[in-house]
Amino acid sequence: MSEKISVTGEKADPLFKYLAEEKPFEKFTGPKGLLMKGITKAKAGDKDIEWNFTKFLVDREGDVVKRYEPTTEPKDIAKDIETLL
Repeated sequence: MSEKISVTGEKADPLFKYLAEEKPFEKFTGPKGLLMKGITKAKAGDKDIEWNFTKFLVDREGDVVKRYEPTTEPKDIAKDIETLL
């Protein structure tokens, strides 16, 4: 059920290719976002997953609703999840 997989590059798992293609990078948010801006090359529109803990919200039909970068706290995603329930 679990194994190490690649999320970027030629060997990227098809799921993560799909997720990143559907919802490209937009921006880092919150106080941690300022730190991330100083240490990353990510720019709006990038169709790659550059950082661990990037999260995606997918609805019941498999549509990618939203992408959350590592700077987004899990508690800040709750309202979006509740909206889809």
